[in-house]
Amino acid sequence: MPPNFTDIKKKHRENLS
Repeated sequence: MPPNFTDIKKKHRENLS
């Protein structure tokens, strides 16, 4: 898992909101 994986998940969550 890359270090930016969490960042990607966070961005996805922001998009879902």
